[in-house]
Amino acid sequence: MKTSGFYVGVDGGGSKTVAVVADAQGRIRGRGEGGTSNHHVAGWRGAFAAVADAVAHARRAAGCDESPALAVCMGMAGADTEEDQDRTLQWLKRQGIGRASLVVNDGALLLAATGQRQGVAVVSGTGSIAWGQDAQGNRARSGGWGHLIGDEGSGYALSVQALRHTVTAADGRAPSSALARAVLRFYGVKNAQGLLPFVYGRNIAKSDVAKLAPLVFRLAARGDSAARILVDDAAASLAALVLSVTRQLGLKRPALAFGGSMLVRQKGLRDSLLAKLTISTSGVTVVKNPALGAVHLACQLVQTVA
Repeated sequence: MKTSGFYVGVDGGGSKTVAVVADAQGRIRGRGEGGTSNHHVAGWRGAFAAVADAVAHARRAAGCDESPALAVCMGMAGADTEEDQDRTLQWLKRQGIGRASLVVNDGALLLAATGQRQGVAVVSGTGSIAWGQDAQGNRARSGGWGHLIGDEGSGYALSVQALRHTVTAADGRAPSSALARAVLRFYGVKNAQGLLPFVYGRNIAKSDVAKLAPLVFRLAARGDSAARILVDDAAASLAALVLSVTRQLGLKRPALAFGGSMLVRQKGLRDSLLAKLTISTSGVTVVKNPALGAVHLACQLVQTVA
């Protein structure tokens, strides 16, 4: 690919990092992946290594040389404070990935991918967050506090609830259920005590725990009452995040952008979330590739600088 004009967009998530290289017309020419770039999970060194790995793979796929891109934009899960974003921005500049660099909340990528200037983006993957912007450029967020004190409605939180349901049933504090039995089969254990290594093992990551979530959705789709309750609770948590952002910004009929593996892959969760909203929306877009939003913002950055 001709390297005189290209852009790099990075979607740094809790489970993986995706980078894309686009030409001057915004067409994707290369894609690469790395591990988690959430510094709360991987540490700053690990997070930056994941970004560098994803970008290197994308550049090779696009046939780029080592010249800097016109601009690079990165949305980074976990980098929500100004200090975090500035640290990431300074790292991008030192790496020389782009002549111009921008770091934003990962929710901002979803809204940018829709082409909308105002609205609310909702991420439900390993973690969860809602991020919004009004017509004047004012921004607000809700959630995104991490798995210990937040991330309601995420794949991790849903999986933990399923595990709690299973051990509660094992204790006799709740009736046995198809969900509890399915969780034991999922891990290949005979009883609830066998779950402990999969929860408390030294090398168990949030993304490992979150792998249980698709099982809950499958059972909910089959009508299992315990699984349906957990899915509805997750949807209610996500709806609360959306309503919090709309209140902060005074949005009446916001456009919604859904992202993250849970909302992208699970129609049941999307439908339940929309049913629990007490406001009307101007439309809903499911964003399967947030890195495209990063490319869009990188293009805008060059236009602004020019």
